[in-house]
Amino acid sequence: MSIALLRGSAGRIFLIIEAGQAFIWAVAFTLGLVYQIEVAHLDPFQLVLIGTILEASCFLAEIPTGIVADIHSRRLSVIVGIALLGVGVLITAVPLFWTIALGNVVWGVGYTFTSLLHADLVAGRYHE
Repeated sequence: MSIALLRGSAGRIFLIIEAGQAFIWAVAFTLGLVYQIEVAHLDPFQLVLIGTILEASCFLAEIPTGIVADIHSRRLSVIVGIALLGVGVLITAVPLFWTIALGNVVWGVGYTFTSLLHADLVAGRYHE
């Protein structure tokens, strides 16, 4: 990462998003697993299935969300992604297997909307 990128507003936004997401991911995944075990009473198979659903939704949504970002706006894509991440967390608040699974699908799609920013900044294609 170049020093010039860190001086611009895009560089600052990137670092803020990265720091915030790193903290939020660590807390959310840790507390999410505790919640799924203690409150929702999911068994080990269901926990693995929830993780698989999350990763599959990320994989399957990567290309469609990229097309949306290319057609409309990368900035809008990031805003939609962060909103979907929040909605996904809210859906998982209902302690049932299927609502947790649905929340993880929404969460995975939301993540793919935000991953475009990371790819563009790493590739050097983001310009202010």
